[in-house]
Amino acid sequence: MLMETYVLEKEDFHILPRIREFAASVVHITPPAKQLIVLVDRVQSGDIGRHITVTSPIPPPPSIPPRNPRRIKLLEVEPLEMARQLTIMENRLYNKIRPIEFLQRAKEQGSEDDSIKTIISTSNRLASWVADSVLKKEDPKKRALVLKNFILVADRCRYLQNFSTMAALIAGLNSPPIRRLKRTWEQVNTRIVALLDDLEKTLDSARNFTGYRAMLSRLEPPCVPFLGVYLTLLTFIQDGSKDLLVKEGNLINFNKRQKAAEVIREIKRYQSKPYNLSPLPTVLEYIDESLVALENAPDFWELSMRLEPREREEEKMARLLQESGFL
Repeated sequence: MLMETYVLEKEDFHILPRIREFAASVVHITPPAKQLIVLVDRVQSGDIGRHITVTSPIPPPPSIPPRNPRRIKLLEVEPLEMARQLTIMENRLYNKIRPIEFLQRAKEQGSEDDSIKTIISTSNRLASWVADSVLKKEDPKKRALVLKNFILVADRCRYLQNFSTMAALIAGLNSPPIRRLKRTWEQVNTRIVALLDDLEKTLDSARNFTGYRAMLSRLEPPCVPFLGVYLTLLTFIQDGSKDLLVKEGNLINFNKRQKAAEVIREIKRYQSKPYNLSPLPTVLEYIDESLVALENAPDFWELSMRLEPREREEEKMARLLQESGFL
């Protein structure tokens, strides 16, 4: 494990001589310590972290290009292909995360520009993209089509085991400015609404995401997990256990380290295998431009209230009767 680049950062290499010294002092009573000495020597010699490029013998699934690649529109991109491109984007970001960043976050020492912050920022913008795309439509039926599209994209992300994007899209669909649009949701097919309910169950936060974590443990990479679970677990481990066991004479609490290592091992597991998908530069560029444009997004709540002002119960009943042709 010491041979992996993520176990020790370069700035921590000063500890290697002490590790070697300790191993040498116990090798006569603990023979496996000899292997640790060999590993330390290899790390110090630079024989560490050699990357192996894995080439998949299976060709990627055929892409589904948009109708007009030169002028892409959201609803003209097949939900499955949109999910694939979002997965490629998120997977690139996820693979840049170093486990040390998770540990620093748990200790509230996260860097202002670490890879975790980039993913969190991307998730927030994806949620805002959902709201912005829905609220751009004046007609409730057109807003409903956008809602349906994003629900289908989230479902395809789940199929691709991209739970990070799935969670971000669900957050956008459930944001207050969107959830309150009753006239819009009434136009969404009940089957699609049921699909959204099922997607939400995938990330049920009950008992610290027990169901989601159990499901994740049965999956094989590639996968882009929902980072919030790992951040919560590591924070719980950090805050719930002492670094030193005072009653035992200030011994290092290795049980705490082991629990953190198990979480880190799972994080790395899903970075071990790349997705076998073909990038569509035009769609990736469209996604990037859409997210960048959100820096100047309007007030979603104000826009939502303008599109669908609050109704009294009798006003709602009269509207429904009128829309159904009874009045």
